[in-house]
Amino acid sequence: MLYRKWRPRTFAEVVGQGHVVQTLRNGLRSGRVAHAYLFAGPRGTGKTTCARLLAKAVNCLGDGEDPPCGECAICRAVDEGRLLDLIEIDAASNTGVDDVRELQEKVGFQPAQAKYKVYAIDEVHMLSNAAFNALLKTLEEPPPHTIFVLATTEPHKLPATVVSRCQRFAFRPIAEADITAHLAHVAGAEGMEAEQEALGLIARHATGALRDGLSLLEQVASGGPVTVERVREVLGLVPEEGTLAVLEAVAAGDVGGTLGALAALLEGGADARVVRRQLVGHLRGALVAAAGVKLPGPSGLESLAGAGVEKLLHWLSALVEVKPHGADDRTGLELALVRSVIGPQAAPTPGLATILPEEAQGQATARPSPRSPRQAAGPPAAEPQSEPSTGDQARVDQQPAQADAGSEAAVPESSPSPTIPRRLDALQAHWDEVLAGLGRSGHVQIQALLRSCTPVAVDDRQVVVAARYGFHRARLESGEARRVVEEALVAVIGEPVELQVVLAGEVDELAPPQAAGGQDHTSLPSSLPPELTDDPLLRVAVQELGAVVKSV
Repeated sequence: MLYRKWRPRTFAEVVGQGHVVQTLRNGLRSGRVAHAYLFAGPRGTGKTTCARLLAKAVNCLGDGEDPPCGECAICRAVDEGRLLDLIEIDAASNTGVDDVRELQEKVGFQPAQAKYKVYAIDEVHMLSNAAFNALLKTLEEPPPHTIFVLATTEPHKLPATVVSRCQRFAFRPIAEADITAHLAHVAGAEGMEAEQEALGLIARHATGALRDGLSLLEQVASGGPVTVERVREVLGLVPEEGTLAVLEAVAAGDVGGTLGALAALLEGGADARVVRRQLVGHLRGALVAAAGVKLPGPSGLESLAGAGVEKLLHWLSALVEVKPHGADDRTGLELALVRSVIGPQAAPTPGLATILPEEAQGQATARPSPRSPRQAAGPPAAEPQSEPSTGDQARVDQQPAQADAGSEAAVPESSPSPTIPRRLDALQAHWDEVLAGLGRSGHVQIQALLRSCTPVAVDDRQVVVAARYGFHRARLESGEARRVVEEALVAVIGEPVELQVVLAGEVDELAPPQAAGGQDHTSLPSSLPPELTDDPLLRVAVQELGAVVKSV
């Protein structure tokens, strides 16, 4: 296999881990060899390779100042896997305390061929707690002729007592450019015909693991020249022009075009999960490019980046939030794309008619806006009431003096925003008007945040809404967002209010005003006649004195 054939034989051949190699070399040159090392990092980044190189270097018989030489008997024995003093242990299959005790019994024996016995324990985090406890004493005071190298992909699972007894080295994911360059070197040495773009595509899907990149290269090369089409076929990828066509339709706000471009991919045999991953990858690249960072990627990402960070973030969030649906992955992906196109807008986009049933289209066309009945019908008929409330009287007293004097100046017909009772059910019934007001004022992002919230309480001073997530709450409580939402609430309620945002899990802990779903003793029963509902004395008795009104 290529990754075994091209395993580095000297430290100079290690790819992408210069910080680790340099530190190990410095220690070897100065004679400071530790008794225990911890190599931690993702898979395929060179941990086992460096463990073998370290075993070669501490036992190298060459005369050079930069071991290992790669030519002496010890170096060749390690390369050929026949050095008795290099003991490689897979902790995933030797997890018990008995395995560690057997190791402890053999540690005291002198090396058979080399100067040091090197124990390389791979996936060491798989050891049991009892095995770690048994290993501690040996790690702390090993025989002078023994070196331990612990390798793991999950260092956080190791006990702190073990980590503290080792020199720790952090292996990083290998850069895409380094993987591409190494693949090109290997392909040239192996006589493969390989396109540079195809090698870059392999490196991108190796996700920082050089071993995975070499395995993919070998798999692709087994079918002939290494081309982009061949790589996509082996990896099950979708042509980038197809996924970019989907995103271009999203950017254009065309629901029908988006679903059509997606259908063309899926009906051509593409897997919905693969399409989603590629769409997420494209949007991530466009988002980074829109932020001013230049990264390699398809040429179409530059024009996509022109949509701006806010839109790209919304589209990316919609796709990332898609949950696996088994056999119905297609529906989940379509739903995410439609949400991306529609966006957090108050009114449907023109393309929405292509996916709505005919009945829904008719209802959407015939339904008037929330304020149109008031504007079309003129002043509302007077409703029976005993006397104006304190808030109503204050608004009457604040009218301009010219109105009382019979001034000929034009007087507005009425306030453009309706006044609703200070009750939770009334606010819930007019919640769409609050959202629509934010959309008309151009605060689309704040409208999207508030759309995910639910009003849960109302009193004479504040409105309480419940947010699903902490970052939604933090954003809405910021100065600008709070001001904008409070203005939208005032436009509907007709009186100044303060916004309070709580998490959904905190709703049950709210003191009066009560949360939605609980019994609200400060609200009057909806079954009461209007003359009682609007009675200010009755309302004061309930709100100030705690009276309870029961309908009969």
